[in-house]
Amino acid sequence: MNLPTVAAALALALPAGAWAQAPARPGKTASAKSSREAQLDTALTRMLGHDPSLAWRILSIRPSSFPGLTEAVVSINKGAPLHFFISPDQKSAIIGEEVPFGPDPFASARAKLRRADGPARGADRPSCVIVEFCDLASKECRTAHASLQKLAGDNPGVRIIFQPFPLQGEAASWSAMAADYADCAGRLNPDFFWKFADSIFQSQERLRPETADDELRDLAAAAGYDMARLSACAAAPGTRARVKRSVDLGVSLGVEAVPAVFINGRKVMALDLIPYSHLMRLVVFESDRSGR
Repeated sequence: MNLPTVAAALALALPAGAWAQAPARPGKTASAKSSREAQLDTALTRMLGHDPSLAWRILSIRPSSFPGLTEAVVSINKGAPLHFFISPDQKSAIIGEEVPFGPDPFASARAKLRRADGPARGADRPSCVIVEFCDLASKECRTAHASLQKLAGDNPGVRIIFQPFPLQGEAASWSAMAADYADCAGRLNPDFFWKFADSIFQSQERLRPETADDELRDLAAAAGYDMARLSACAAAPGTRARVKRSVDLGVSLGVEAVPAVFINGRKVMALDLIPYSHLMRLVVFESDRSGR
């Protein structure tokens, strides 16, 4: 199977999920491209342009950790990001994804995750720390969040930390506002936060950008918050800066989609599609190897 066929097959076969970019558009219509983006777009057009049903978006182009190779991340038909590792002469590429490896493969991620400062629940001295990067407007996050709450209830050694990761794009246009409210809710009263987050997930279908502010305040009041204090906090400039730091932390860990969950530093994607029994085994496995 040649490279174009592999790229298209992978993009169409993997679950779409909720990706941390605006909707994909055909590369050839994008404007203001850098020279590297233009070169990559030309290559993608040559490989995939025969099929008008395929549209792509270049998410990023950056040096890879492999000497001499450039890593380009592309979403095809709004599908899972594909990682192209491109040779210096741009005449060949490998499709895949860099993964941590070695006797303690997740140590680097654990070190970065010490900066996770979102609302938390669970064990004070946990054997397993789960950090979820989540967009409250994402249906996939709603499913994953419910599984994580059950994991925390079933495993007394688990601690869960919630990090807001609002997506871009029109489909989730109220997600940034919800992230602001979530940040403030976690700081003003962490004990109320989880009820508030659950109520937002349950209200996803009816929340609209033009009414979201009023509805989020109503949901906060129902969860026990002082509506005036929470609303004032959500509107403060420092709140958006804290949310950005949460997003930047996720990006530094390679988060390109939500839900993105780290179990003792191990990144788990598409958690909403993983059977609960498998998640339990993974939590027990990582708990037994805590810090290693």
